[in-house]
Amino acid sequence: MKTLAVALFALASVLPASAYDPGVVKELTAKGAKFTETKGAVSGADVADISKWTDEDFQKLASISGLEKLSFGKGLNDHQLSILVSNTQISAFVTNGAELSDEGVKQFARFPKLQALTFFHPGKAFAGPGLAALADLPLLDNLTVAGSSAFGNEGVDAIARLGHLKSLRVFHTNADQSGIAKISGLKNLTSLMIGQRLSNTPPVALSDQTMKLVASFPAMESLTFSEARLSLPALSQLRQLSKLKRLTLDSIDLGSGKESDLAGALPGVQIKYTAPNEAGAKRIKALFGSGS
Repeated sequence: MKTLAVALFALASVLPASAYDPGVVKELTAKGAKFTETKGAVSGADVADISKWTDEDFQKLASISGLEKLSFGKGLNDHQLSILVSNTQISAFVTNGAELSDEGVKQFARFPKLQALTFFHPGKAFAGPGLAALADLPLLDNLTVAGSSAFGNEGVDAIARLGHLKSLRVFHTNADQSGIAKISGLKNLTSLMIGQRLSNTPPVALSDQTMKLVASFPAMESLTFSEARLSLPALSQLRQLSKLKRLTLDSIDLGSGKESDLAGALPGVQIKYTAPNEAGAKRIKALFGSGS
């Protein structure tokens, strides 16, 4: 039996798109929406400030045929999202400062064409378990969760159920290394970013131990690590990744003079390295100790 998400996807693929009212675009532009076009048709909307938006405004936004990408600033809530799900063409959804709950997040399963979902600085009502409800979305392959003290290991456990993921970014959350390890089954990943957790005290989310996990993803092409102390022997494990093309080390303590050694250990990999600044070095020391 087809899942609901697959059935909705099939239905959305054959339904004819109705023309949108240009007056609606003009009206919502006056209320702060910024629209983008593709081949002369509206394809995306960015609304940084929704504080004065009414339910009617959200209904009008959802009515725009051809709309595929949505981005919202602070405050998007469960009720407003429930209005937007009437537009089944949405493929990319970005939030920054959303006030969505885990129960509300489950509504994203009603976007059958959803491919990319981003949560920057989500509110405290979103700890992550609600993401498990998106497991049956056939096209969802790109996810970002960042900037949340409420999102922890339970949230990463939910991410681990999203088997279609190819790109994942998790940083500045409350997940630690034991939580990050839960993604080991996501063997379709080609791009991964792991950043340090928000706290300046252990446990950490990223360390030498993480490299064994990362080296087990057979399709991996691009890796980004941030705010950690990583050793050359640990990073050298990444040579197991035959498809790896890019490695970005942002605010990483490698130890003095190790950049050239790393390039030798990972031939053919484009490496971008940024040493920690003073504040970053202080944070890494607080998390990892003084080091050698």
